[in-house]
This record gives sequence, structure tokens and C-alpha cells, in this order.
Amino acid sequence: MDIAERIKKLREAYGITSNELAEITGIHPVSIRKYETRKMVPGIEVIDKMCKALRLPRMIFEGIP
Repeated sequence: MDIAERIKKLREAYGITSNELAEITGIHPVSIRKYETRKMVPGIEVIDKMCKALRLPRMIFEGIP
């Protein structure tokens, strides 16, 4: 599973839309959609924002169980 799939699955597990994820992370909604569709790859800063907003460790996004 790549980072795009992880972002989408985690977002869906939290029951939020991409727009809601954008709102709670401060990341532009278009960027969220591009990350989920593999048109862009999020940098460490973006991943850290998602981790903080969802209260998850970075290793979840990096694929470490």
C-alpha cells in the first residue's frame, strides 16, 4: 500500500471527507485530492500536519505497522 492509499484509507476510517481533512490540517483541499490520486506526493511537513490533526504517529503513514 502506498502513501496515497494510506491517506485515503485513514481519512475514510475517520469518517471524514477530503474537504474536512483539508480543513483540520490546513492543507488545500485540491492538494489532499492530488495526494490521494497520486498526482502529488506529500512531503514530510504535510505528513506531519496530517499526523497531528489525526493524532497518529508518522510511521502509520510511512507504512510501518
